[in-house]
Parts: sequence; structure tokens; C-alpha cells
Amino acid sequence: MSADPHCIFCKIVAGQIPAKKVYEDEDILAFHDIHPWAPVHILIIPKLHIASMVDAGLQHQALLGKMMAVSPQLMRELGVTNGYRHVMNTGADGRQEVPHVHLHVMGGPRPGSKGDFPPPPPWPVAQNPGIGLQEFAMGSFSIWHWLIVLVVVVLIFGTKKLKNVGSDLGAAVKGFKDGVKDGTSSADAPASPQQQVTAAEGGRWQHRRRRGQDQVLMRRVLWRPASTAGDGPADDSR
Repeated sequence: MSADPHCIFCKIVAGQIPAKKVYEDEDILAFHDIHPWAPVHILIIPKLHIASMVDAGLQHQALLGKMMAVSPQLMRELGVTNGYRHVMNTGADGRQEVPHVHLHVMGGPRPGSKGDFPPPPPWPVAQNPGIGLQEFAMGSFSIWHWLIVLVVVVLIFGTKKLKNVGSDLGAAVKGFKDGVKDGTSSADAPASPQQQVTAAEGGRWQHRRRRGQDQVLMRRVLWRPASTAGDGPADDSR
């Protein structure tokens, strides 16, 4: 069985590089990916060195079919019961990183849906010229999408109205900041003599009010009517 001495996967097959294996027979090998994109992410490779699917032919159909056929059994053994993905990258444009045919089988929630499994990093623009810098900097919207959105907004509202909206927002923010500043200043400033007099008068009024309420309560207690249940005859000496 041919092997490439410089191929990482061939070295794993030969036992020169360790791997967490999940299946092995005379034709194929399956092991966990060291950089998983899903809770369960395994690679299935042929022990025969085939650089990519470009180099595969009809003579390899049994080998490639075996790689696909064994994957359901492996995913069941690994506890995946709600579906999984098969991905096989081919060549530079297909984002193949290791020049040895390998099948990605990913199961569990979609990559990136859990904190322990972040989404794969964006593919470098230098290695994929078909993707522009704007797409990485501005998400799925390119700069042309944002220009179209801007033109539509201007056509609907007009530049004058947009300018007025911007001025109103600026004035509202400024007023909010001034209000917060004034409230802080007034809270920190000492009370004026007039405010102190007003506070003192309010305190005296509250004291008189409480004193009057206490007197009324005392009269009710001392001059209870004789008809109250459990009371004896009224005492006229009081």
C-alpha cells in the first residue's frame, strides 16, 4: 500500500503521529479531528495515499464507498442521533488543507451554536481571492449592499429630513447630558438659607401634626363610651 513520507495522514496510519482513533481496518482509518467544528467531528481516511478526489478513479470506488458506508455506525457509537454532515474538500479552491483524501463527519448542534465549539475562522482572503475584504469587514453585506441601503433611505426621507433628524438627536443627547450635570450639581450644592428655613418649618409642622394625633388618640382611650363590649358602667367622676 503506497504512502507519502511527507503526508501527515500517512504518518498517522503508520503510527508515527498519535491520533484518537475510533475505527480501523485493513483499508481505512477513522479518528477525532484535533480542531473540531462540532461536538462530534471525526475524519475518515483511506490508508492508501490518494492526494485528492482529483486523483481518484473508478478503481477506488469500493474504498471510497466504504468510507461513506462506515460513517453511520461510527456516529451511532459516538452518540449522534439527530443527524450529521459529510464534507469532503478537494483542492485549494475547495479548502483542502491536507493532501490526502479525507472525509469530515460532523454531528451534534451546528458549529458555533455552543461556546465550546466556536465557528471556524474566516478563510484568508489571500488564499481565496473570490472573497473580498469588505465581506470580512462588514459581514454578509458587501459595501455595495450598504450603498444601496443608503440611497434608498435618502430617496425615502430626503437629505433635509435626515439632517433634521440628526440635529434633533444631537439636541436630545445634549439636553440629557445637561440635565444629568445639573442634577448632580444641585445634589452636591449646599442648601440655601431659604431652603433651610422651609425645611425647619416643615419639620415643626410635622411635629405639631404628630402631637395633635397623639392627643386625639389619648382622648379616645380615656373617654371610651360605656357601651363598648366588656366595659363596665361609665365613671362620672372623670
